[in-house]
Amino acid sequence: MQDMAVPRPHPPGCVARCAPRQGGGVFVNPVSASAPAKLRVLYEVLPLAFVVEAAGGASTYDGRASALELAAARCDARAGFALGSPLQVDRTRACMAPVAGTG
Repeated sequence: MQDMAVPRPHPPGCVARCAPRQGGGVFVNPVSASAPAKLRVLYEVLPLAFVVEAAGGASTYDGRASALELAAARCDARAGFALGSPLQVDRTRACMAPVAGTG
């Protein structure tokens, strides 16, 4: 089994680059009628999307646009989203797009 540990010393921005560098991964926080959005746009969605996209990853909140294009209408606005490696987020977009248009 190949050791997936990040070599030391850590390069700048290593924490954000680990998933895209190691070949992928995705974090998805979906929204449905029975499970409302939990993550706050200003405090969780936008900062995480910024760091991941700056490191070469991708994000989406509706299956079409980047999470960085999301505008918060209120300070406590919440949204579901996905972030991670570009390949995995593209696969997630294919699943999210039909659902996002129904709400």
